[in-house]
Amino acid sequence: MYDPGCRVWSSGWRERHRRAALVYALACLSIAPRSAFAAGGLDPTFGDGGIVASVGCSGQVADLVVTETGQIVFAGSVQVDGRGGTGWTFGRLLPDGALDTSLAGRGCWGVAALSFEGGRPYALVVHADGSFTMGGADASRVTMIRHRSDGSLDDAFGEAGLFTPDASGSYRIAPRKMALDARGRLWMAGGHRTAVVVSRRLADGSPDPEFADDGFAAVDVSDLIFTEPFIEVLGFAIQSDDRMLVLARKSGWDLERELPFVVVRLLPSGELDPSFGDGGRVTESFDGASTRLRELVLHDGGDFSVVASLVESDAPRTLYLRGAAVARFRPDGRLRRVFGDAGRLLLGTGSDLRLLPYGVAAAVADDDGRLVLVGSAEGGVQVLRLDSGGRLDRALGRRGILERTLPGVGTMAVYDAELQRDGRLVVGGSHQDELADFGRSIAIARFLLEGSPDRRAIGARRRPVLARRR
Repeated sequence: MYDPGCRVWSSGWRERHRRAALVYALACLSIAPRSAFAAGGLDPTFGDGGIVASVGCSGQVADLVVTETGQIVFAGSVQVDGRGGTGWTFGRLLPDGALDTSLAGRGCWGVAALSFEGGRPYALVVHADGSFTMGGADASRVTMIRHRSDGSLDDAFGEAGLFTPDASGSYRIAPRKMALDARGRLWMAGGHRTAVVVSRRLADGSPDPEFADDGFAAVDVSDLIFTEPFIEVLGFAIQSDDRMLVLARKSGWDLERELPFVVVRLLPSGELDPSFGDGGRVTESFDGASTRLRELVLHDGGDFSVVASLVESDAPRTLYLRGAAVARFRPDGRLRRVFGDAGRLLLGTGSDLRLLPYGVAAAVADDDGRLVLVGSAEGGVQVLRLDSGGRLDRALGRRGILERTLPGVGTMAVYDAELQRDGRLVVGGSHQDELADFGRSIAIARFLLEGSPDRRAIGARRRPVLARRR
């Protein structure tokens, strides 16, 4: 019971004082400040007590988008044989979590024929007309696919809805990251040997010859970071003024030395922005910590954050992820010194091992400049929220940690997260499902980050209904 300066009532009060004690307790609760109550929890208005799982969509979410109307569109990979072959899958949920059966007649669909050699989508964008484009790669080619809002392939895009970007232009880049600008134009970013490459595409998927060098802008970063054998683009964002930020690092792992990362900012023309960092490029690190980059996150006002998981090892050739590393930057590329320790912050180390025990999987920024970090936890999902100074927001969850078990789902392998316009957090991933093809199903959960959910509704959750397989 919250008691803001109220005297503690003893259980030994006589019977005639019990009613007075109850009235007194209610009065104490009525004047309790908002911070006295833990905010956040699963959204009982979504799916089955906040969870959509085991609904007939096999695979795992790679990327998801929340549309202006509250629909949730996701792209992912699905195993198609017992040898590790994978294909592409996609789906759409209505705002209440129900499968949108206007998409391919069932709400989710697999495109297994596209790849049998480890192929998977990396990125997803949803266009204003409801169509959507996925970008990814397999062992032999890189591909973009566009579907109409009903799930059918858009034959005006590429060749019958499929486009292989490496078939045109000078650069063979996998669309690791994609984005739409304010005018709805499609952009993609990836790495090519030692260069960061950004490309603007026409409506049919081909490079836009009016942008930079025949549709491609390439920035060599080999003088800034270790690039053997090649670099990997891990973040891409378009600012409100159409300038573009790209996050990159040498591919792979290296526990012997810290791998720096580079952030490049391009003007709308594709040229380096001279007002950013050192001639348009910024190189930074996490002060000796070995990390795996996850996200580049834009904040209102021009700040941006680079988010990574910490990489640790307790045996030769055994690596695992834990906690998070965050660096926050000013609009000009300098570290925001009031954040954490002179602009950098490490979570999940020392006495804080309970924070993000499996590393951070996704990060998003809210309208108040706070950074929301999401990761898997034992039996569920963990959410943290940092203020502009890097401090845990203790109004969320229990002492700043919102951790929820997912009944019928267990530990959720988190891959992506997005904030809705109303501030609710959508988290996508997968979970073990004995009835799914090859044992994994799509799982999506929605959280309230402000206010208290209906405890009775959450307490009445039942195990998500398992889809019947024929």
